[in-house]
Amino acid sequence: IWVNPATGLGEIRHESEGPAANAAVTFQTLSGYESAAFSPSTVMTGTNGIGETVYTSTSGTSVEATAAFAGMTVAETIELPASIDTTGGPWNGGTDGSGTDGGSSTAGGTNGSTNGNQNNQSPNPNIPMPETALKGRTHNTDGGYGSPGQPAEEALYGTSFHSGTEQNIDEYWDLLAQYPDCSHWLTEDQIAVSFTAVLTLSTFAFDGITVTNVTEIPESGSMSDKDEILNPYLEQHYLLSDYHETFATTAVWNVSFDTLLRPAHDGYDASGSAFLITGRLNPDSDLDTIAIISQDLEIASLYESLGSPPSPNVYLPEVVTSMGFENSFLTPNWGDPGKIFFGKRGLPAPPTSSSAEFIDGVVPSVSWNEYWFQAEEAIPTGAVETKKTFLIHAKKTTKEGQITEDFASITFTIRESKEVSDLQPDIQGLDGNFSTWVEAKADGTLLVKPPVERGMRNVV
Repeated sequence: IWVNPATGLGEIRHESEGPAANAAVTFQTLSGYESAAFSPSTVMTGTNGIGETVYTSTSGTSVEATAAFAGMTVAETIELPASIDTTGGPWNGGTDGSGTDGGSSTAGGTNGSTNGNQNNQSPNPNIPMPETALKGRTHNTDGGYGSPGQPAEEALYGTSFHSGTEQNIDEYWDLLAQYPDCSHWLTEDQIAVSFTAVLTLSTFAFDGITVTNVTEIPESGSMSDKDEILNPYLEQHYLLSDYHETFATTAVWNVSFDTLLRPAHDGYDASGSAFLITGRLNPDSDLDTIAIISQDLEIASLYESLGSPPSPNVYLPEVVTSMGFENSFLTPNWGDPGKIFFGKRGLPAPPTSSSAEFIDGVVPSVSWNEYWFQAEEAIPTGAVETKKTFLIHAKKTTKEGQITEDFASITFTIRESKEVSDLQPDIQGLDGNFSTWVEAKADGTLLVKPPVERGMRNVV
């Protein structure tokens, strides 16, 4: 929908069945919550219609989220809880008191070890400890879009409207020559003629939250050159942190005439795009197609069978495990060297939410995460082994809004002389139906994998 900035009236300019990519979403705390911070405060949505920002706050916060897309702006107030462990300190001080000042997220962690080190000596709680952080990689579903096709239709006649400015005045004269009996008139309109933008690229510290460097590049130009100027930056993951358009009152020509709007046709076949698993295949990659779950033709056949109104019984029947999600984290297995390299790339912290949503539609939307705990350098020999405990909240929501939930804790351990957790994480809780939603693996990682269930939205 395009909104005329002068009149506020909207009109449909084109149609798209996909999510709103390249929409600017800005987060701003409301009065009284100035301690909250977003890095960056403005994000651009990706091809899946989703944008992510790092959020920190020591208390619950009221936030105004403003989304701008195709000339339309929508603002919504949302409530966010306090972010976890914003001081960098442990949740609970260790029995030796080393965790009471919040200055270390390691030595005084929950259930701090009292075991001896490799030399059978008591661990020394006073050895300076390296910084630690949660690391991880995400795999998502992508694609699966389609159209049921169109039946045969007769030719459609009607009135065709065309408009433009002096920049395409040649089209105006061509239409007058082609349709001598047409109606034509001039109006005035507010037209965006130029833009200014600041593109930013952030580099993060080891914690994945603290921004160590921000590259800012100002750009400007005419609207006709906008895509050519900005797209190379967006392809390199720059974000639009400041964007403005300059409008001018411009003469607009208008032409209308009766013509054939749609020729007769014999119908169109259903179409579909392949349903994929995407993510990081290797520690040095950005985004890869890891597996193809269903090819174009299979997705197209599902859309062809949907009917009108769409049948809720037509969908891709596979569950996540048979779609290869678990194997996608194992092939190839990164091992400790790969995880260490990835954790030091200066990337933002991993998302803390995993989900599998299949309320309706042909294909589910799934995002799984594999986490590990990592130190910026090896834990010194003779030091207390580093433990960190996180809270897990698992929630199942039905199509009717009924909620079932459970809570648990997960504790990672980094042993002396190690840089990443390599002991099986300790899970306390998540009984019954939720017990399979997370998997503590022997290599020290945690796989968070809410299952795909028709009519459900499962989130951890």
